[in-house]
Amino acid sequence: MLLSTSTGADGFPDGLNKRFNGLASLLETLVLYQGLGKSRGDIRKATIAKAKALIASLVSSPNFNLLSALNYYSQHPNAFSSNYLNDLRGEILACSYLAINNLNRDFVGTKGFSVVFQRSELGEVERRFPFFKPYLDQALQPTCNAFYLNPLLLKEGSRVDPHIDRSLRSYCKTVEPPVVVSVLYVQVPSNLQGGELVLRRNKRQVGQIKPQANTLLYFQGDLTHAVNAVKTTGTRLSLVCEQYSLSEAELQDIPAFTIESRAVKAHRK
Repeated sequence: MLLSTSTGADGFPDGLNKRFNGLASLLETLVLYQGLGKSRGDIRKATIAKAKALIASLVSSPNFNLLSALNYYSQHPNAFSSNYLNDLRGEILACSYLAINNLNRDFVGTKGFSVVFQRSELGEVERRFPFFKPYLDQALQPTCNAFYLNPLLLKEGSRVDPHIDRSLRSYCKTVEPPVVVSVLYVQVPSNLQGGELVLRRNKRQVGQIKPQANTLLYFQGDLTHAVNAVKTTGTRLSLVCEQYSLSEAELQDIPAFTIESRAVKAHRK
């Protein structure tokens, strides 16, 4: 489950339980007016039970998207130990692949590199980049089978213009946006001005997130998003993973494993 919320004894989020109760209140009134003769308490219990059964069946569906159902994004602070976060920062900054970004022109004044892989090659990613393993263990969603992983470094004046992630489309033109995008904020200046992640559904803003170090963020993969220009000195470093659920035909066109970087020639399997 991507969203971390408080739950009742039945395992359902408190927010949903409140909505079920509200629905039950409306329906019980309707039934009582119809003169069906059942007690208010019996109707409430039956209505809530049926609603939860319906939701449970939806959640168990392989096409169910929890982020779409409950929210556009979720944040999880203190996602990792401070030791791991410091080690991850050092490894990324020292990595020989880190260079002027290989991503498109929406990424203004940024640095990074990208690792493209299918789930079958997760072991190869962890062998080549062992410092990514704790992040991947926690962030990757079990229903996804192809991934575009990239550290993203912004400094003063850097920005990311509005776009929808479709990075794997360079390999397969039929690829739709990812199911979800996960972002770990590895390093954030204490006095950061600017650098907020802005999320939009069509033209409507649905979120503006101020980065906080060691926060793991998930957002719906088909949202238009941007990063406001960074206005202060220091390094804003994040680790981003676009997570896709592709058909077998689409997977045939996606590298099992490859590295994209302006620093060195790509290695592809």
